[in-house]
Amino acid sequence: MQDKKIPEIQLSVIIKTLNEERNIARCIEAAIAATRKLNVEIIVADSGSSDRTIEIATQYPVIAAQLSDFSERSCGIGPQLGYQHSKGDFVLILDADMVLHEEFIDAALARMKAENRCAGVGGQLVEKSGTGYEYDLRNAMDVEADVNVRWLDGGGLYRRTAIEDVGYLSNRNLHAYEEKELGLRLTSKGWHMFRLGIVAVDHYGHAVDTVGLLWRRWKSGYADACGESLRVSFGKNYFWEMLKVHKAIAVCLFLQIASLIAAALTSISSWPLLLTLLVWFMFFIIQSTRKKSMKVAIHSLVHLNVFAIGMAKGLIKGQVDPQSTIRSTVTHSNQN
Repeated sequence: MQDKKIPEIQLSVIIKTLNEERNIARCIEAAIAATRKLNVEIIVADSGSSDRTIEIATQYPVIAAQLSDFSERSCGIGPQLGYQHSKGDFVLILDADMVLHEEFIDAALARMKAENRCAGVGGQLVEKSGTGYEYDLRNAMDVEADVNVRWLDGGGLYRRTAIEDVGYLSNRNLHAYEEKELGLRLTSKGWHMFRLGIVAVDHYGHAVDTVGLLWRRWKSGYADACGESLRVSFGKNYFWEMLKVHKAIAVCLFLQIASLIAAALTSISSWPLLLTLLVWFMFFIIQSTRKKSMKVAIHSLVHLNVFAIGMAKGLIKGQVDPQSTIRSTVTHSNQN
């Protein structure tokens, strides 16, 4: 009697989680419904939840993998943790506060199969989160559709052979911008990505105000990520493109350093400080003109200054080999 051949996994859905007990059931149920026609595995990659996230997730046919060392927590480590346990020919990245649309999966897989050098396909994200400076920016963005892009923000579908070509899925050192860093690695090796015009996910983010979200960004290390992403890009042919991503924050950091130097020189001359203050004023005027609102310009400057300090921190942080194995525990495996 011959053993039955185990069907190959077509798609691995990786769901990143951290204290998402309010969202995880909805996310998993939507993923199951959207991928019901495929041979799929769903992997919950947890960064050390202290609530009922894992308990709820393991009521579904998923594999749940949790970081062994919670101090390693970052935005970049979640996707890589899930990828480490995945087997699918294609890999879909979701946040636990997202709801996947079936139409996107069908269209994205069709696109992948039609173009062998297409490494990733994204879609449109519908923001259903609270109000605040960052969320307002996202809602105001005119996201291009049906075009080649350099990276996929807001999750996306990736080809495993492309990921293997660039070594790893997501850089575990990054507290943000991991999708941009992945996209630049892929495109630098001749792969391309595409963003569809159809909705991929609905996003239900944290319902916090501008100050609360900014404080969350600082505590989590998210604000350091602009510096981290520059550091991991040093010596790569896409460094200058990564710097362009952070140009406003880099200018703000330069002005902060110039201001400190000018303040230290006041015993010699007050002109450097006055000149620096004038440059800050001009920066504010430019922001007010661009944002068409003084209130938004103030929020922008506060945001930029916090992230500029984070950039300095991120630039001097130590790095772990992004291809090294992430220590984890598989807390549940109940695939159908």
